This record gives sequence, C-alpha cells and structure tokens, in this order.
Amino acid sequence: MKRKHAIPVVLVLAAALGTAAIVALRQPDVIHATGDQGRVRVDGRGVGELVIVHVGERDDSGIPVEDISLDGLPIPASFLLTLSYDPAVRAKAPRPLSLFAYDAVLAAWRSIPTAEDAGSTTLSAYAAVASRRWTYAVLPDDTLPSGAATVIDQLVSFPPTGAVGYRAFAAVSPHGDDFFLLNDDLGQGGCDGTFRRGRDQTVTSHDVAVSGLAMRYEVQWELADGCVDGGKLAPSL
Repeated sequence: MKRKHAIPVVLVLAAALGTAAIVALRQPDVIHATGDQGRVRVDGRGVGELVIVHVGERDDSGIPVEDISLDGLPIPASFLLTLSYDPAVRAKAPRPLSLFAYDAVLAAWRSIPTAEDAGSTTLSAYAAVASRRWTYAVLPDDTLPSGAATVIDQLVSFPPTGAVGYRAFAAVSPHGDDFFLLNDDLGQGGCDGTFRRGRDQTVTSHDVAVSGLAMRYEVQWELADGCVDGGKLAPSL
C-alpha cells in the first residue's frame, strides 16, 4: 500500500516544481544601465545585456544621440528611458522638449510621450517605438503648410508595384538633413480603402522649402502581391 501512494506523491512534487519553474520564467530580472557619463539611464524588466553607446551629437547644438539595445535588439516598450538635457537648450526652446526615436524606414525622428522634470533637468519616456537610436529635441510646430494635401495626393497617385497599403506623413528639418516627423498622420489607404501590411516596405517622398524650413512629405508603402480581384488602391474612410 505504501508503494501505491509513492507515485502520486512524486507526481505532486514534480507538478509543484514545474509550477515554480514557470513562475520563475515569468518574472524577469529588473535591469538597468547608465551611459554617456551618467546622462542617460534605462530601466526595465528583461533578460539579456542592456547596452548604451554614445553615438555622437545630433548637430552643432551638442544634443547627444544614444544607441540603446538589449542583446543587440531595440529595447522593449516597457523600458523607461531617462535623458538629461541642457538647460540652455530648454531656455531657448519655443515649445516643450521631447524624447525622439529614430524611424529608419522614414529616415526621420519620431516623438514619443515625454515627462519633463525641470528640477533634475531630465526627460523620461517609455520606449514606445522600436528603435535603437534615441535623442531629445524641441517638439516641431505641427502646423501643416497649405498645399500639403495636394503633394500627398500626387505621391499616392504613383504607387510602386505590389502595393497593398500606404500611410502618409510629413516631416520638417530646421536645418541640415535632420528631419522630425510631425504629429499629424496625413492619412492611409489600401486596396479598396482597407489598409493592410505587406511583406516589404518602401518610401516615396517629395521635399519642398517652406518659410526657410525643409519640409518632406512621405508615403510609406506596404508591398505584397498588389490588389486582387479588380481591387484598387483608395484612401481609408
């Protein structure tokens, strides 16, 4: 009788140990890293090597660009970034400062919701965009110039082969080739008006000068096998 009771006891122990192992896997370590002489910090829960590399300055203002990765990949969206900013930049800023992630497809910086602590002169935000390159800057004026819709319509009129969807954007550069996406999404579309993602992406763009600033209008195309059954690309309603 004792031997008959030994088997369920072992099974119960195995089940308990298995449960403990599963719980352990679901609780990754709290990890953090600092870089650029303490001017940037990253905190989050994860497994792997968290690395911060100072790439250089974005422009002659001395604002830094940081490469941040977890095991060579962009950090998860749950990770918190904190960057110190130059008070002199803040004093001259006509609008709030924000953290920006580099969008490699659109070749432009994308702002993310940011909290400023004036006392410690830091900006903090969660890594809402999958990117390895981070910086801070003054939020751009998101007022679109007249004629923006016309330019986008012209770009959308010439889709690349295999297009099944698109999204339109505008970006501005105060100087040089450093473009910042505006908050306005200029619309999207797809086959019969339904946006969908493709297997690949490409971008078409058009640059114009507006009041001394360089404006870039971009359409990010989703590529697959094109519209089928007589479908046509059209704006989403």
